[in-house]
Amino acid sequence: IDADEAASSSSSQGPLPALPGSSDAGPARPAPVRMPQNRIVQNAANAVVPIAGAPRLPGARPLRPPPPPPAVPRPMITGTNLFSPTENNRLRSPPPGLRMRLQPDAPRVYDAPRVKPFRLNRSNTPNFVYGGTPVQFGKHGEPYLDPNGTLDNPVSGTRTPVGKFLGGGANSKVYSSNSNPRVVKKFMWLDGPGGARAVTDQDAGRAILEDVRVARPNSPFRVVKRIGAPMTIKARQGGQEYNFVLSREENIASEVTNENPGHPKKRLGDPVTVTNAQDRVDARRPRNGRNKLTRAEEMTINLVIRDLNAEGIVWTDHKLANLDVVPDPSAPFGHRVVFFDLDAFRPVRGANRQERLQAARELQQIFDGNTGTSDLASKLSAFEARRYPDGRGSFDYTAFGGRAEVPAYMYTRSANVGRPDYKAFNDQPTDTFVTSLSTFATRAAAGT
Repeated sequence: IDADEAASSSSSQGPLPALPGSSDAGPARPAPVRMPQNRIVQNAANAVVPIAGAPRLPGARPLRPPPPPPAVPRPMITGTNLFSPTENNRLRSPPPGLRMRLQPDAPRVYDAPRVKPFRLNRSNTPNFVYGGTPVQFGKHGEPYLDPNGTLDNPVSGTRTPVGKFLGGGANSKVYSSNSNPRVVKKFMWLDGPGGARAVTDQDAGRAILEDVRVARPNSPFRVVKRIGAPMTIKARQGGQEYNFVLSREENIASEVTNENPGHPKKRLGDPVTVTNAQDRVDARRPRNGRNKLTRAEEMTINLVIRDLNAEGIVWTDHKLANLDVVPDPSAPFGHRVVFFDLDAFRPVRGANRQERLQAARELQQIFDGNTGTSDLASKLSAFEARRYPDGRGSFDYTAFGGRAEVPAYMYTRSANVGRPDYKAFNDQPTDTFVTSLSTFATRAAAGT
């Protein structure tokens, strides 16, 4: 969440299902080892074909698959009701013009905006008015709501506690929900330089990831659930007005035991609440002088990111603090990536899918391997001069409604330099990586 923007950027709910790897899911079971399918190269469409030599009864008519139900067009998302009110918010049935293009010769990833850019209508009555203690300010100068404050409904007059502050970055802050421990409340500040653009970026990121799930249903990742529609919050203090948007999302926190004697906050054996992969690393016993994910976890992350790249998508702000990787016996290597920080997913330019795949892989390696701002700027400039000499840059902003609607890209300096296993996988050509998947599965099956 806490990332640098590129200098070039101008009700009450019932319990959610038990989460893989959470304390609700029961005791962990050994993960079955399965030979992974090659998800790097995939047919653009699935076809129903007859089985050669299949017997037929005399006079029988050939069986035909039933026609698919007509897709129900979903209007683009806008205004206060920015998100779908459905619990999972799959966004799987957009109008045809908004779908991710999967044809090999498609000239771009999206032909039209995937979501409508967010606009705050200040004349509308907000869902809640912030009351109580003063607005606080973070290290970036951004305002946020004090946990001791209240959310006052201007219509019913009811008051709801803001909740316990859990963490966040420059654009959003996360709090607990008093009414449901399986839910967290995420507040995004709308008045700052990244406010409305951050909302658009996260909304589009959710839609893009769900489109990739449709294209690659076997890819071992999921997107954090969102519950209900968002709500607008208005706070007034000292003659100044502050606007926020609130979304209620699945609480993905789980508990592990601290095995790291150098943990900054916990003693050995203490329980640690983790909400991302970096939290997991920090609680692990150092091996060879380093706290790190297992090779199976890093392989899973790299596999998922390669699946994004294969659809022409680059995650420019990939880092362990922006995702989680949880135990999941149904996944190929016993783990699944959970996406919860949904900005910085960028479609690349290219005349066809193959060109975009190649560009996305190279760009992903540049962003993942950056060792600082100057290093990233130098490598990105050289890449664009070679592949995009027209001067229009690497990314296609059609999905967001235009270049001005989101930051050019976001990144974190040197975010992945301490992950040698990930780098080793990420540097491999596709064929070599597929071989690594098979070799790992074979060795795991043999117990070596």
